[in-house]
Parts: sequence; structure tokens; C-alpha cells
Amino acid sequence: MEQDHSQPEPLEGRDRMPDTPRTELLAGAMGEAHTQAQQERLGPEETKRLMEVEGALEGLRHDTGMDYRGDLAARRELAHRVAPQEALEKRALLREVEVDDLTGTGSRKALDRALPRAELRPDTAVIVFDANNFGPINKTLGHAEGDKVLKELATAILVAADSYGVGERVFRRGGDEFVVLAPKDRAAEIIAKAEADFSERRYGDTVVSLTGTSGDTFKVADAILQDAKAQRKEKH
Repeated sequence: MEQDHSQPEPLEGRDRMPDTPRTELLAGAMGEAHTQAQQERLGPEETKRLMEVEGALEGLRHDTGMDYRGDLAARRELAHRVAPQEALEKRALLREVEVDDLTGTGSRKALDRALPRAELRPDTAVIVFDANNFGPINKTLGHAEGDKVLKELATAILVAADSYGVGERVFRRGGDEFVVLAPKDRAAEIIAKAEADFSERRYGDTVVSLTGTSGDTFKVADAILQDAKAQRKEKH
């Protein structure tokens, strides 16, 4: 996604004027954050932290006379220049909510928010990846080795997706299942590259490979994937 690196706009002329009481601005920002949290179905603790951080950034906007809303690049720049601690808190919160800690892909919560919109776009394909023979890894080699395999799977998928400009649209849905939201005319190429890059890798006595399928919706892509995996098992 192309980022706008322009400077944040001065507050004058915007819908919230600098003479608005600071407490009123903070209350409004926290109220908007609460509404956002409800829409995104965040838990109580995440909601509280999101409200606190958005309130802090709204205070920065009031104090500096600069508007970061709707401009992620400007928002990051403002937080970095004026209040690095608030910036760290904001990034930490976003990372916790949006990023899978183990693999660095998008989290299940991030996928749940992005998927409904993606499924409505006629030019977007939902790609579902799943590892073959992953189950025995945790049982025979332990969870540490299983985590290593998951990271390697994620890397292969991320590299393939990034090759076509959608590295930020990779999500771990759970376990060894990953989802990529990609341009429909690039889905087959992303699948082929990820499968080829991971290839077949041996961990102890277990050989793990990667299978990906695509469809207009997750349900369709997942059904195709399950059929493909069933056929693969029959052949082996």
C-alpha cells in the first residue's frame, strides 16, 4: 500500500479548533475509540488501552496544533517527534492486536476485520494455505520445533505475497493455517511461489510441505483446500 509522506495539516480550518477545551477533545477521542473497539469486538482490556492511547494522541494534537487523523504517516511522525513514549505505546497496542506474535503475520483478529470487506471485492481472492503433516511435529519433536516450522511456513508465504505487493495482507488464522488477501489475477502465482519456496522439508522423520488454494470467499477456498489435502492423503 502506498504511503503518504506529506506533513500533517495544521489544525486551523479543521472541524476541531485549537480553542476547544482539551478535556472535551480527549473525551471525544476516547468515545470514538470506544465505538471503534465495539465495532471491532475488542475485549475489555484492549478497549481500555485503545481509549487511553487515542486520548493521549488527541492531547498531542491539541498541544501541537497538528492533525494526524486519517494520515498514518503524519500520525507516526507526530508521535515520533513530540512524544516517543506515546508512539511506543501506540505501536505496542497495534502490534498486540494486529500482529501474530510468533510469525509476524497479521493476527486472527486482524483477519476477522479485513476478510468481510475483501470478500465483497470482485478483484480480490482469498488464498488459504495449510501445512501437510504438521501435526506429528509437535507430538514427536516438541512445540519449540513446531514453532520453528510455523515461522518457516510464514516466511515462505510472506516472501511470495510480498513479491506481488501484498506482504501486509498475510494473516495467520490459527495453527498452521494462513490466509492471504490478494489480487485475483495474482493468486495462482502467489500460491505457486510459496509452495515452491517451502518445497518439502524434513524435520526428524516427518516431511512437511505447503498447500494453497484460492476462492472468492474463505469458505470456498477452504473447501477446495480440504479436498486437495484429502486427495493428497489418498495418493500417499
